[in-house]
Amino acid sequence: MWIAMCCRRRWRAGGPPGRYAKPGEVAAQIGFLLSDACATVTGATFSIDGGYSL
Repeated sequence: MWIAMCCRRRWRAGGPPGRYAKPGEVAAQIGFLLSDACATVTGATFSIDGGYSL
């Protein structure tokens, strides 16, 4: 149990923000997906949920 708590704290400290994305952050992701910078990305899933799906 202690190991799980330790790992969870370490993951939260350096991991995802633990909040849902703001509208501007979602718009930035959509902008990237529509841009030429994303031309070589195929078959990928991008989660912008603040790490809740992990």
